[in-house]
Amino acid sequence: MTHHAAPTCTLAPHGDTTALRLTLANPTPEPVTCSHVTITHRRASGPEPDRPADHQHEPPTASSGTTNWDLQPAGTARHELRPADPVTITPGTSLDILLKGLRPTQGSTHLEVTCHTTSAATQPPPAVFTITGPTEDITSFWAEPADVKAGTPFTLRWTAKAPKAGLAYTICYGDTAPVPVNSFMKGQDGTWTCPGIQKTTAFALLATTTSGNDTLTSARTLTVGVGVPNLTVGRLSADGTVTLFTRPTPVLPLTTTHEPRNRTHHPTTDGLVAAHIRPGTDCANALLRLRVTTIDPDKVDSTGKHLTVVHSAETLAPDSNAPRNLLVPVPKGATLAAYTMAAKGSYTAQVTWYPMGTGSLDAI
Repeated sequence: MTHHAAPTCTLAPHGDTTALRLTLANPTPEPVTCSHVTITHRRASGPEPDRPADHQHEPPTASSGTTNWDLQPAGTARHELRPADPVTITPGTSLDILLKGLRPTQGSTHLEVTCHTTSAATQPPPAVFTITGPTEDITSFWAEPADVKAGTPFTLRWTAKAPKAGLAYTICYGDTAPVPVNSFMKGQDGTWTCPGIQKTTAFALLATTTSGNDTLTSARTLTVGVGVPNLTVGRLSADGTVTLFTRPTPVLPLTTTHEPRNRTHHPTTDGLVAAHIRPGTDCANALLRLRVTTIDPDKVDSTGKHLTVVHSAETLAPDSNAPRNLLVPVPKGATLAAYTMAAKGSYTAQVTWYPMGTGSLDAI
């Protein structure tokens, strides 16, 4: 007897990147043991994306619950997911595998997903899905503001193709039911007010196009932070001139480029980070993101390790006539990550750290 673990495939919000959720269901009365999963992909439309250097991003990861899966290439346009030990899917249940850290690309892509079982019988045929990158239907997606107080309403805005029959937009976040937002769009501009969140939360704007039996999904994701890192200046007294900021240090020096830029630093004193980005005349939608990670001294996990708190601020400059700026506090001992990129064309960006003291900014 052949037992099929039928895969399904959906996009899921996960911070500032795209996550792909593979669900392997077992509708049979017998257990199914999955040895590995193969994913074959080919581009269906759109140009090949420009690939950044490997050091620009962390590699994708895959997990299901507490089980980590090894994601490795297995030939041209083919990857394998393997758990440390075969995973058994009990009757009537399913297994979710979340691939994190995927970078959305332009155009649509066909995925063929096959769950390989330890049964000696013939393996089930692959399930085929089509997903699209964020530039197919959605141009931009941002929060105003990007950091809020717990429980305070804030606004999500986006630009995208105007909704029509067969094109539906949905916002997903946390454990809340998906929110249909076609009615919140006027032409290509959308505005939706979130009633508030209690902790830093990832949001996804999904655009689903249905044509006959084909369904295409594109997505944009962002993170809204709760709270702002505290700055500790300490006691300040002087008889003469007081200099609040000492020598500024470049995090990302002023540069015009086509390439993504990504740097991580560790400040040894409190400070502020000022950042600026301007698209070139050949560019649209240049992204500037600052992420500050701190240690919460009052919260620990089950092992006694202090929990980390991530505060993320980002802005999207739509064209050369609309540069964007960010000003973010960075406390002593935090980790500062700065990232800039443009989907197409050149842009100019600069990120500078202004220390409130004589400490250094150490590269990681």
